[in-house]
Amino acid sequence: MVSLIALIFFFQAKPAPALPAGASPEFQASALAVERALAGSDFSKAKRLAADLPDHSVTASIDDSAVPVSERASMREAVESALKLWTKELAGFRAEIGPSPKVRFAFEKKLPVGDSGLPMGVLLRFSDGGPNMEAVIGLTRGNPGQSATREEVANEAVFALGSYLGVARSPLPGSSMGRTDAAGTPLLGLRPIDVVTAGMNLRIADILRQAAASETRMTPSEASAELDKTVLDAGAPTQGEVIPFTIHVTNHGGGPLSYRVQPDCGCFAPIRPGTIAPGASGDIHVLMDTTEFFGKVHKRLAFFSNDPEKAAIEIPVEANIQPRYRFLFPGGPVVVLPDGGKSIEVFLALPPGSTLEPTGAQFDGIPATVNFEPWSGNLPDPEMSEPARPRKGYRFMIDLGDQLPPGRAGATLTVETTDSKFPTIRFNLYAQKGIVALPDQLYLGEMEPTPQTASFLLSRPGADFEVTGVRCSAPELSATAEKLKGEDQYKIVVRYNGKATSGNYAAQVVVTTDDPKQPKIVVPVTGIAK
Repeated sequence: MVSLIALIFFFQAKPAPALPAGASPEFQASALAVERALAGSDFSKAKRLAADLPDHSVTASIDDSAVPVSERASMREAVESALKLWTKELAGFRAEIGPSPKVRFAFEKKLPVGDSGLPMGVLLRFSDGGPNMEAVIGLTRGNPGQSATREEVANEAVFALGSYLGVARSPLPGSSMGRTDAAGTPLLGLRPIDVVTAGMNLRIADILRQAAASETRMTPSEASAELDKTVLDAGAPTQGEVIPFTIHVTNHGGGPLSYRVQPDCGCFAPIRPGTIAPGASGDIHVLMDTTEFFGKVHKRLAFFSNDPEKAAIEIPVEANIQPRYRFLFPGGPVVVLPDGGKSIEVFLALPPGSTLEPTGAQFDGIPATVNFEPWSGNLPDPEMSEPARPRKGYRFMIDLGDQLPPGRAGATLTVETTDSKFPTIRFNLYAQKGIVALPDQLYLGEMEPTPQTASFLLSRPGADFEVTGVRCSAPELSATAEKLKGEDQYKIVVRYNGKATSGNYAAQVVVTTDDPKQPKIVVPVTGIAK
């Protein structure tokens, strides 16, 4: 009897560890393959498959033969910075360049077009034996094609190493694991949750390797998620409402279902992660605050789970939010002040049935006086694509003084109201006097020893002027003036010949005009010549 009990205990399989939400489909599939081999007592297969799971110590290689010689050092540094980042952030993990690589980095001039409609920034290939993963990074990005920057290459290398560690690609941008094929991406970091997921994956890989080595049978932990909604539609709520959503999730698998939900916006209340037992169901409660939005709004939730088929999916959230109020300013966003000042009118349009009433108003940014009164009339709302129609609300009459010097200044109409949701509302505009350079100084950044161009605008909305000449204070610069559509704007194109002495660079572009009050406009030009 004792021997029978011992025999039953020996052959009884242990439950495999539950995979974490946020593990990639590739890692989940590899881990489940090991678990199935252990369940079937095929320990030699389990050992072979477990050897390909991510490990705490990783060597990598870099094949930069496709990179132009002048850029190789920079591209290698970008990849090595990714190895250092993961080594720093993930406790107990080390990645470095070395022999017998598990991860191979390579480059191609241009990768095929991906699902984004753009050339792929990186192409990952997983394999058994040799390097476990090859990451081919594209040197051309976007459309029209642009050369990949060091920052973009570093982002792709961080993403690739995260993929080796079994972290799922996020549907949401903003981190290296939420990568994009678009050009112009700045250097991104790692979200703490991605580092946590990588650490959990390493612990699971250790458990599975130990089970294979000790020939311990395990029962696979396979979850299968069914969501009753994959799109959330709020309809047409009024601005300021908090909209509740519920996503009903059922686990049809034989193992626990772990999930977490990440929103793309601070307008969502924090969403608790959860676990659903095999055969059970649960609800995910989502709250969206509409206070900061109006019109058609498109937001996203990322749903991560340990179901390989739904490892990381995007759930769109849509709403057509009806505004609680609208500021309308027929004169446009820029007020041009003549000598002597100017009076303007800003209209506060309210929807039918609104109880919002202004109790006070002030104008900040430039000297002005403000008065208001009830109003009704016909006005369009271009921002909402609405033609002129009858509206009601309040008229704010603002008398702008003549104290503004030549230039452009921001100003704000602040209105106190009786609405508890919107006790203070604001409308921003710009007041401009004379001709203004936009931007008012030109920064060329790191100036390579090759020709480059930059530009700025000269503008005086609603009042024409003529540029009579353009000159530069330094021989490395030249400039031309191009009159744009209408009579009130010029584009000044500045060309750098690449021949400045290395170091901090400073010069000026001097534009002369036919305005006797502004005969000369000076725009500083700065940069760092290499």
